[in-house]
Order: sequence, then C-alpha cells, then structure tokens
Amino acid sequence: MDEERGILARLLGDPVRVRRPASLAGFALAVVSGASYQLLGDGWPALLYGLTWLAMPLGAGVLGYGQAFFVGHGVGVRRALLEVILGLLGALLACVVLSVVDAGDGLASKLVVAGLAGLLYLAVYRGLAGGVALGLGRGLDYAGRRIQELDDEGW
Repeated sequence: MDEERGILARLLGDPVRVRRPASLAGFALAVVSGASYQLLGDGWPALLYGLTWLAMPLGAGVLGYGQAFFVGHGVGVRRALLEVILGLLGALLACVVLSVVDAGDGLASKLVVAGLAGLLYLAVYRGLAGGVALGLGRGLDYAGRRIQELDDEGW
C-alpha cells in the first residue's frame, strides 16, 4: 500500500515526521534569502530572494501542520504561541537593525547584513508556522466538536 503513494504523500501523512524536514528547509531558505539579499541587484539574486519569500507559506504551512498535531492533543500550545510572539519580535528587531546598519564595503558588515536578512526570514517563517499550528490545532478540534454536537442532536 505504501508503494502506491508518493514520497510527498507519505511524508505529509505522518505529521510527526514532517517537522524536521520542514524546519531544515526553513533554515536553508533563510540562508539562501540572507545571501541573496546581500547580493541583491539585477538578475538572478533578486529573483532568488523573491522566490524564497514566495516559498515561505508552503514551508511554514507544512511545519505548522506538523506542529498542529501536537497542539490538537494539548501539547505544545505554549510553544506555538511563543514561536508566534518571538517570531514577530525577531522580525521587528531585524527590520529595525537592517534599516540602521550600513552595508559598507567590508566583509564583516556584509555578513552582518546577510545574517540579519536571514534572521528576518527565519523569524517570519517560524512565527507563521506557529500561527498555522495554533489555527489548525485548535480549529480542527473546534470543528470536530461542532460536528459531533450536530451528530448527537440528530440533525
């Protein structure tokens, strides 16, 4: 039966196993986003930077889906809420520092700017994943209870 399903279907079928690849993908996207932000100009770095931000909802949604399994069972609610709060604060802090820091000609300043751009991406990624986890974990539980109540009443 497992041979008939694709790799993606098998991975998404188990929310416990999907969290690690989604976290690693978010980290890799943050590194690519930070590096391409530093190289931002005309051409492929700008395209690559835009594509990383377009891929964010997909990756964060998959990570949030994996965490929603635990949130729906009452475990990890505080962690997901903390991820949302820290993600928003980290993104805000990275935006403020990015607006103040001058990307000079030195290697150190370029690495700082690339790191801050990567931190901005990672903070938004994790915050969005925490929001998806809270929404799905609590929302699906609510929908299930409402359907059961309607079924108990006999429709």
